[in-house]
Amino acid sequence: MVVNKIEGEHNARLVSTAGTQRTTVTADRLDLDFDAAASESTLRNAVAAGKSVAEAQPVPKPGAELPETRILRSEIIRLKMRPGGQEIDNVETDGPGTLDFVPNRPGQPKRSLKGDRIWIAYGAENRIQSLRSTNVSTRTDKPPQQGQAAAPAFTQSKEILATFDPKTSELARLEQKTDFHYEEGPRHARADRATLEQKKDLMTLDGEARVWDPSGSASADRIVMNQKSGDFTAEGHVASTRLPDQKGKPSAMLSSDEVLQARAQRMIATDNNQKIRYEGHAVAWQGANRVEADRLDIDRDRQVMEAHGKVISQFTDKPKQDDSKAPAKPKPAAAPIFTVVRAPDMTYTEESRVALYTGGVSLVRPELNVTAKEIRAFLKDADEDSSLDKALADGAVKIVSTRQSRTRTGTSDHAEYYAGVEKVILADGEPLLVDSLKGQTRGKQLTWFANNDRLLVNGVEDRPARSIIHKK
Repeated sequence: MVVNKIEGEHNARLVSTAGTQRTTVTADRLDLDFDAAASESTLRNAVAAGKSVAEAQPVPKPGAELPETRILRSEIIRLKMRPGGQEIDNVETDGPGTLDFVPNRPGQPKRSLKGDRIWIAYGAENRIQSLRSTNVSTRTDKPPQQGQAAAPAFTQSKEILATFDPKTSELARLEQKTDFHYEEGPRHARADRATLEQKKDLMTLDGEARVWDPSGSASADRIVMNQKSGDFTAEGHVASTRLPDQKGKPSAMLSSDEVLQARAQRMIATDNNQKIRYEGHAVAWQGANRVEADRLDIDRDRQVMEAHGKVISQFTDKPKQDDSKAPAKPKPAAAPIFTVVRAPDMTYTEESRVALYTGGVSLVRPELNVTAKEIRAFLKDADEDSSLDKALADGAVKIVSTRQSRTRTGTSDHAEYYAGVEKVILADGEPLLVDSLKGQTRGKQLTWFANNDRLLVNGVEDRPARSIIHKK
C-alpha cells in the first residue's frame, strides 16, 4: 500500500517544512512522484503547472534574524527533493518566471527578479545556496534613508548568478554577465560583467565599463563603485568627462563654458564627484587648455586643482576681437599663442585664479622663456584675449627673450612679467640684463618693455647702475 504518484487538480497545495524554512507550493495542478522502498513512500519530484507559486518562508528561531521570504512564480515549477523527501534539492521553472525577496525585518531591501528561466539550488535545512537565470532584470527597493525614500535600483543582463550565505540565507554575491546595465536614480552604469558584494555594498564592473550621472561620465577597463555613497574607482584606460562647474569666475585653468575631459590609468571619485583624483599619465583639458601630470587632484567644492609629478600646463590666448565698425576683411588665421609651464608641482585656486608652480619651473611663451625655483601665474577671465595676466618668479630667475636675431637675457632673484604690455621687472640679487646687440646693464631694479625696447634702470648711492654698451 505504498504511494507511487499523486495528482492534484484545482487549488492544489503542497507544504514542505524542514529546519529553518517552510515551503508552500500552489498551482492549478500538482504532480508528485514518490520513491517506494521498505513499505514507505518518500517524495522525489513535484511539478506545479498553471499559475504556479512556490513560497519559501523562514521559520522563526530564538536569537536568529529572519531572512527574506522568497516567492517564485511561473507557469510550471519543478521541485526535486533530497534523499529522504524532506528537504528540497533544487527548483527550476520551465519558462519565464519572477522571484520576489520580501523583507521580514527593518533594514532589509525588497528585491525582485524576472528571467526567461530560473534555477535555484538548496543546501541543508532548505537553505538557499544559489540561483541563476537568463535574460534577467532585477529591481531593488532600499529602505528609506533619513526619512526620505531611496530611488530603486534596476539591472539587466543576459545571465545572473547569485550565491547566498549558507548560515543565514542572506545574499552574499551577485554576478551578472553579458550586456549588463544598471540604474539607480541619476546614477547609471554598464559593462560586460558586474559583480555585487552585498556586505561591502560594492559593485565591480569589468569589460568596457562605464558610469555616468548628470554631472559627467567615466569609462575604464574596470570600475569599482560603492552603491551606497556613489564613490568609485576606475582603472585601466580611464576616460572621463565632467560638466563645467558654475561656481566662481571662469579662467584659463577651469572654464565654466566647456566640458572638462580627462584621461589616466586610474581615477578615484568621492563626495558625490566633488573630489576627483587622476593617477598615471593623467591629462585634463578644456578646449586647447590642458594640464598633464603623474597625478591630478580636483576639488570641485573648494575650486582647487593640484598637479604633482612632471607637470605640464598649457593655456592658449584667444584671437583679439576687432571692435571697429568697418566691414571685416578676411584675414589668414593667426597661429595660436600658448603659455606652457613645466614644474614638479602645481596648485591652482579658482577664487584667486593663481597657479603656484614649485620645485624648479619653466614658463614658455612666444619669444620668451622664464625659469625659476617658483612661479606664480595670475590667470585672466576665460573671456579675455590673453590667458595670462602676469607671472611672478622667485629664486634663481632667468628670463630669455629672442626677437629678430636678438637675444636679451635677464637674471635676478625676483622677476615680474606682465603679458599685456610685455613688461619685465628684475629685482633682488644683483639684477642683470644682457643684450646680444647693445651690451649689459646692472642695477637695483631693471624694468624692460619688450614692445618698444625701452629699459628703465634704478640704482642706489653706494651701488649705482652700470651699463656696458657695445659699439657698432
